[in-house]
Amino acid sequence: MKTKILSLAFALVDLLCLNATAQTPVTKYYYGKWIGFNKPVVLDSLNNQGKSFSIDDYISTPKWEDAYANNSENTKEDGIITIGIHQCGAEDYNIVERFFKISTQKREKVKFEVYSNSKLKISIDGEKVSEKSTEEDEMTNETKVLVEKELNPGTHIIGISQLCLLSKGAGDNNEHYKLKTLLFTDNTKQNKMLDKSGLTLETMLCGENPYSVSISPKGDLYMVKYSKTDKKGNRTYRIEVRTTMNDNIVFEDKNILSYQWITNCLDYKRTSLLYYKDGSTIYTLNPLTSEKETKAKDIADGSITLGYDFILVSKTSKRDNTSGDLHRMYLPDDRIPGWRDRTTICWDNGVPLFHTYRSTYLNDINDNNRILFSMSSNDITKRPFSFNSIYQYNLESNKMDTLIENDGFVSSAQYLRDNENIVIVASNEAFNSLGSTVKKGMIPNAFNNSIYLMNLETKEIKAIGKNFNPSVKNVIVRKNNLYILCEDKDSINVYKYSLKDNTFTLLPLEVDIVHDFDVSEDEDRIVYYGENYNKPNRVFTYLYGKVKEVVFPKQEEFKNLSIGNMETFSFRMHNSNIDGRLYYPADFDSTKKYPMIVYYYGGCSPTDRSFEMRYSAWLYTQQGYMVYVVNPSGTTGWGQEFAARHVNAWGDYTADEIIEGVKRVCKAYPFIDSKHIGCMGASYGGFMTQYLQTKTDIFACAISHAGISNITSYWGEGYWGYSYSGAATADNYPWNNPDIYTKHSPLFNADKIHTPLLLLHGTSDTNVPIGESIQMYNALKILGREVEFITVKGENHGIVDFNKRMQWNNTIYAWFAKWLKEDSSWWDELYPKEEF
Repeated sequence: MKTKILSLAFALVDLLCLNATAQTPVTKYYYGKWIGFNKPVVLDSLNNQGKSFSIDDYISTPKWEDAYANNSENTKEDGIITIGIHQCGAEDYNIVERFFKISTQKREKVKFEVYSNSKLKISIDGEKVSEKSTEEDEMTNETKVLVEKELNPGTHIIGISQLCLLSKGAGDNNEHYKLKTLLFTDNTKQNKMLDKSGLTLETMLCGENPYSVSISPKGDLYMVKYSKTDKKGNRTYRIEVRTTMNDNIVFEDKNILSYQWITNCLDYKRTSLLYYKDGSTIYTLNPLTSEKETKAKDIADGSITLGYDFILVSKTSKRDNTSGDLHRMYLPDDRIPGWRDRTTICWDNGVPLFHTYRSTYLNDINDNNRILFSMSSNDITKRPFSFNSIYQYNLESNKMDTLIENDGFVSSAQYLRDNENIVIVASNEAFNSLGSTVKKGMIPNAFNNSIYLMNLETKEIKAIGKNFNPSVKNVIVRKNNLYILCEDKDSINVYKYSLKDNTFTLLPLEVDIVHDFDVSEDEDRIVYYGENYNKPNRVFTYLYGKVKEVVFPKQEEFKNLSIGNMETFSFRMHNSNIDGRLYYPADFDSTKKYPMIVYYYGGCSPTDRSFEMRYSAWLYTQQGYMVYVVNPSGTTGWGQEFAARHVNAWGDYTADEIIEGVKRVCKAYPFIDSKHIGCMGASYGGFMTQYLQTKTDIFACAISHAGISNITSYWGEGYWGYSYSGAATADNYPWNNPDIYTKHSPLFNADKIHTPLLLLHGTSDTNVPIGESIQMYNALKILGREVEFITVKGENHGIVDFNKRMQWNNTIYAWFAKWLKEDSSWWDELYPKEEF
């Protein structure tokens, strides 16, 4: 048997409704496999399965492959496409696969007719849905196959396999085998052929994305690391190294992923060498020549860092603290598997630099053989319960200097290039609130980070980020400037801080979200990857002040996407701008009424402008919803006072601002159907979903994933419940302020909830235990309210298993369809009613 691969372009059709009568022919097809084979020589009447020979058994179910998407073939004016006998070759039989695509905006039944005079099989998304076992001389009305099937929102591939017989139609008839497909379409969309479709979860999850970028110290090369997910959820990885001046690829690898640039050596500015560890050996690699050299052998297990003339290993010593039948608790965190594991900084032979029962973490090294390291400790009797100390250690003299001792609000430190100062990332309560600007009586948000400078000789600390509103995520140190990755309202941006002028400057990197970046030592070149609100992740360079897009891994997928508009929507409340975004369907029509979904977090981090995220607005606009995303008070990135409203609030400010925002959006945009508005959130956002329903009836339905219903039980049961509450409920406990734990808990106000509520929860959630949903479900069932509770087996706080996530998302879609589109068919199919 031999195989010929041809390909044609999708027919993309804008669809379809069951009761419509208009029909539209498919005008383009892809070709898939074209398989030619001879009839087997029949030696016995039956095979070992007891079956006689039938050519029908060889007609395979057509399955789409990306390689088929290269060329297109149009049908004739009557919508017919043919196969001539002369095309089939010398084999007795030929099987020809053709494909086209349809897109649905909602869960609906599609209907189409396939006319052919050949035997055939028909598939939708690779699954057989129908077949035809007869062959005729001509194509007539009697040769049609009718297909009707309920499809989820998204893009679906229809495949048709035809069996062609060489002896049939011999002679002058070179167009014997024919095919025609008619789609039943809505009269209002008749003959409207689209070449794009909306974002689907599969499109978002699958394909390739960058996950790390770095630039060589010399600045002539940069490295990008990628991950790729297939349609079964399997993930593969690769790296590539490119030149900064012309972006040519000079090196690739799919096997070793731990490459790092050699930066800490005396001539690091003049090198562009990589290093990696394989087994117990460290190798260096020249990516321009692929030359590999052995740098060191017999290196201890652990992550490695090359110093100027030494090698350090961060080694983890494991201790299983949860395996015994009886287990003594020393601290609340002691029930967390691996909590007693310790990370230790060691020499290359595995001998530790320090003997301690606590973990030591390497922060930075300098060219004077000194290191900065941090060590954490616990004090359960006072917030924030975990404390950090930072030390400087001289590897030559074996002397240690305490720089910061037991400050629970300090994260990390790095050397400035002068080796006389360090830059520290810490929250606004650090150093006795040295960098705080909040009003008297307010407590800073512990998750809102800033930057500080410390002089190593005098220990003097300057709060250089005191009046800088964005919240700091990461800092890269260079000779003249600090480069700061930070939450900047609903974006993630990079700012440059001038060490000379003490000024912050936003770098114009032309993306809404910067995920990772690196800066050359001469500061002329930056490499980064990020995304915009309407475009997925790409890799960029910023050379001498000019942005260049270099790699767009999902460019082909993006070409087939139809994305609507987004506009910002802000209003004044509580003496602040409450910022939000409104997303439109791609085929928006202002004369229609649209249901709307409201999304928020309400906790500490912004709901940012990411195109691809767990609750991407585009997943819902493609199903015909407007989506309103709002960032209420308490969110980091809008300044200290705005973020501090999260502390000891638990819904105060936040709920009122979300409700007010929804009302104002509905008033400003008459095309929004105010009677069909749904809302959803997860984690603290799930708490907000439940809390909102105790305050308002404006929502037609609501979804809470892993939401907190009882602040007290979450405080006591969640792995990080008490420590998170050290920030969110600072200095307040169930015994000294029971009101905040009861009056703000949705469970204690369950009787006020009248909105249909869907509770979703992973059964293995350690952050917000599943009991939070169980309690609310029990309460609402006793109250006789409309509530559903769906558990996801084996999943933790987020749903990460590929197939379970697809089902989880379909559950969300079906719930919204039931209550916002008044169509329960999808929900009833997923969860048919049973009587017990």
